[in-house]
Amino acid sequence: MKHTINALRNLSPSVFDEKYILNFSLVATCINVGFSLFSFFVLHNMLGGSINGISSLLLATVIYIRKQQLINRFVSENLLVGIAYVTFFLLCYRSGGIVSAIIPYYVAVNMFSLTVNNKKVAVFWTIVAALSMGYFWFAQAYLHQSFPNDYNGVWYYTWYFACVMGVFLLGIKIVGVIEERNAEFIAALKDKNNELQQSHEEIMRLQQYKENFLANITHELRTPLNAIKGISELLKMPNEEIEKNELVDGLYKSSNHLLNMVNDILDFSKLKEGKLLLRHQPFQLEDTIKAACKLLKINASDKGLVFKLQTNNLPGTAIGDESRLIQILVNMIGNSIKFTEQGTIGVDCYAKILDENRCVVEIKITDTGIGISSEKIKVIFDDYVQADENIAAKFGGTGLGLGITKRLIELHHGSINCKSELNKGTTFIIKLPYEYTSTNYIHLADNNNFEAIENKNISIIIADDNKMNIMVAQKLLEKSLPKATLFVAENGLQVLEILEKETVDIILMDMKMPEMDGTSAAQIIRASQYITQPKIIAMTAATSDDEISECYKAGMDEYLPKPFYKNDLLKKIQDCYLQLYPMPNNKSVIDN
Repeated sequence: MKHTINALRNLSPSVFDEKYILNFSLVATCINVGFSLFSFFVLHNMLGGSINGISSLLLATVIYIRKQQLINRFVSENLLVGIAYVTFFLLCYRSGGIVSAIIPYYVAVNMFSLTVNNKKVAVFWTIVAALSMGYFWFAQAYLHQSFPNDYNGVWYYTWYFACVMGVFLLGIKIVGVIEERNAEFIAALKDKNNELQQSHEEIMRLQQYKENFLANITHELRTPLNAIKGISELLKMPNEEIEKNELVDGLYKSSNHLLNMVNDILDFSKLKEGKLLLRHQPFQLEDTIKAACKLLKINASDKGLVFKLQTNNLPGTAIGDESRLIQILVNMIGNSIKFTEQGTIGVDCYAKILDENRCVVEIKITDTGIGISSEKIKVIFDDYVQADENIAAKFGGTGLGLGITKRLIELHHGSINCKSELNKGTTFIIKLPYEYTSTNYIHLADNNNFEAIENKNISIIIADDNKMNIMVAQKLLEKSLPKATLFVAENGLQVLEILEKETVDIILMDMKMPEMDGTSAAQIIRASQYITQPKIIAMTAATSDDEISECYKAGMDEYLPKPFYKNDLLKKIQDCYLQLYPMPNNKSVIDN
C-alpha cells in the first residue's frame, strides 16, 4: 500500500496506456447502454434511460474520433471524464440526490481521472465531483429540497449494493494496475540506472584513456621539440664538420618524428569524422611492399634483429591507395620492431586471386617481441590505448597507431587479427581487397630522379607570408635547381604584380596570406586572359579534404602539404614542368 500511495502522489499521465483507457471507456459505454435498456424496459424510467442513452452515444463518439486521431489524447480523456460527470449528476438529480445509488460512481470516475490526468487536471475534476455531491447534500440539508427518485422500488437497494460493490472492485483493479505499473516503472528505472552506470563507467574509462593520451602526446611532442631546440642552439656554436653533420642528422630525425606524430593526429581526426578518402590509382604492389620494407629492414638491423620478407603470387599492378598501404605497413611492422628486443621480424605477403579483376592481399607480420596478454588484445585497437601503462614510458608512442591502422584497413573493407603470447611474440594478419590489372604501371618520373628540371631555366614564384618558409623554399630550390629564376611574393596581390611583368612557369602558392589569399589569387589568374597561365602548386599547411578540394576548385594544379620533404617538392615541380613542356617520347603512366 505504501507503494500505491507514493504512486498516486507522484502520478504521471502515463500510468495507463491509452489503448487500455480507450478499451476501459468502451466497456463502460457498453455497461451504460445496458443500464439504459434496463431503465427503459425493466424500470420503465424513460428519462433515466434517455440520459444513459445520450451519454453512451457521446462516449462512443469521443472514443471513435480519438481512434481516428482527430483529437489529441488529453482532450479525449477529459471529454470522457466530463461526459461521465454530467451523466452522473443528472442521474443523481433524478434518483434521490445525496442518497442516490449513482453517488459511488463519482468516486469511480474520480479514480479514473486520477490515473489518466496530470496533478492539476486531476485536482480540477476532484473539485468538480466534490462540488456536485456537496450541492445535493446542501440542497437537502439546508434548502430542504426534495429530489425525485425514479429508481425507488424493489430494485433500488439491490442496485445500490451492486453499485457499491462495482466501485469497490473497480478500485481494487485500479490499485492493482497502479501497483503493477509502479513495479514496472521501478524495474525500468533500475534498468536505466544500470545503463547509465555502465555509460558512466565507459565515459570515465575513455576519459582516463584521453588523459593518458594527452600526457603521452605532450611528452612525445616535447621530446623531438627539445632535441630540435637543443640542436639548433648547438649549430649556432663553432663545431667540427663531422659534429655538424651529426647534429643535422639528429635535427632531421627529430623533425621527422614530430611530423609523423602530427600526421597521426590529423589522420585520427579525419578517420573519426569519416572524412578520410582513399585514392584509386594504379601502383606496383610488390615494388611498393619491398620499398616500404627496405627502410624498416634498416631499422630492424640497427636493433640487431633479423628481418625476413617473403612475397608470393602478388599481382603486378593493383588499383588503390599506395600511400595508405605504405602507412599500414610502416605502422604495423614498425610496431613489431619497436617491441622486439631480439630475434626475428617476419613479413609474408600473399595474394588470393578471386577473379580476373579482384584479389585479397594477406600480409602476415610476426615478431619475437614482448607479446600481448589475451585480455589486452581486445583493447589494443581502441583509441588512445596501449597494451600496458608502462609502454609509453619505456617505448614511447601516442597510442593512436594501431587504432589508425585498424580504421585504415576497415576503410579498405579489409580485416586485421592478432595472435600473441606474452614474452614469446605476436602475429598480425592483415587482409586487404584490391582490384588489379595485367597492364604494367610505371611512374612518370622516379621520386629521386629530377633530370628533367635540374638544368632548366625554370621561373618560379614562392608565395608565402612567412619569411622562414620563404627562406627554406629558396635555399632548397637554389641548391637543387641552380638555373631556376626565383621570385618572392608575400601575398596574392604581389603574385599578380609579378605575373604582369614576368613570364612564370610555376607558382608555389600558400593558401592563407594577408591582403589576398592564395585561393583568390588562383581564381583571378585562371580568369585572366592576358596573363600567361602558369602551373600552380598549393603549398599549404591546410590538410582537410574540404580545403584540398577548395585548392583544386580555385584552379590549382597540384597540392603539397607543409611540412614537406625536398624530394616531394621537386617531384611536384617536375610533374608540372613536364605538363607545360612535354619531353619527346615521354612514356605514359600506364605502359602496355
